[in-house]
Amino acid sequence: MRPAQLLAVSALLLSANAYAASFDSLDLYYSSADIDVKGRAGAIDYAGDVGSLDGFGAKFRGSIAEDFFFSGEYQDAEAERSGLELSDNTGAAVTADDGVDLDYTEWRLGAGLPFYREGSLTLFGLLEYVSTELEASFDVTDSDGVTTHYSSTEKQDGVGGHAGVLFNPTAGWSLYGQVGYLRLDDVDGVEYLAGTALQVHRYGGLFAEYRNSDLEGDGGAKVELTPWRFGVYLLVQ
Repeated sequence: MRPAQLLAVSALLLSANAYAASFDSLDLYYSSADIDVKGRAGAIDYAGDVGSLDGFGAKFRGSIAEDFFFSGEYQDAEAERSGLELSDNTGAAVTADDGVDLDYTEWRLGAGLPFYREGSLTLFGLLEYVSTELEASFDVTDSDGVTTHYSSTEKQDGVGGHAGVLFNPTAGWSLYGQVGYLRLDDVDGVEYLAGTALQVHRYGGLFAEYRNSDLEGDGGAKVELTPWRFGVYLLVQ
């Protein structure tokens, strides 16, 4: 079994202050993540912790009725010349010529329901479809001077279920969090998110959030993705 990835890089789908009003918002953000991964490219296994998976993404949430919303998310991040550990079929260490290049892409589509509102507190549930893809590529030159290019694409699809909370201490400041479970093709595990947002204009504001997706599978497969996200959100009522 092999992992692909998660994620936020995953996200989850909260854009803070939009919750206080209408569940209608568009987020644009920069993401900087650590990723702990194990996979295989051709005859070479790769594993390790990379702390420079950087990229950009966008999230959207729109209300269909007062107590129902849908959500979508796309993000892409990459790390060049990462220091993943490589080994061949015998377990012997292998050295990549210029490190390992990683490219991670994620799509999410979901639907949610606020089930409790009291003052500045909102509780909600969210179900979503998740699709991730991790590409790894590197070159290895053997003792005879022959260079071989290795690459792999690990794709995972699955679903996630989450419970979330939004709290607005003031009219323009939001705190939010989410905890849930992801089940993809070869890996599954817990995912949580925490964030804050500040409305600086009647049409939007700034937000920062942290997410941890900790997934494991059979055969020692493991994926842990921990992105920080910083961006702007626009209210699209």
